[in-house]
Amino acid sequence: MINKVLALTFKEAKEIIEKEGRCLHSVKVTSPPKHLSNEYDDYYRVINAKELNKLDIELIVCKPLF
Repeated sequence: MINKVLALTFKEAKEIIEKEGRCLHSVKVTSPPKHLSNEYDDYYRVINAKELNKLDIELIVCKPLF
């Protein structure tokens, strides 16, 4: 399941997680040094996902480069 959401947008990953009956437990944001932010939107990209238990998923997202 984790491999399905890697490199997708946050919005796409969230939809897949919900369709599979899982819960989005937390979202962590990574960014370059001196650009610290905990905010994210639907278009951030999933760069890592972690299964915390059978139901909960944690996503790590980053701002896409345009």
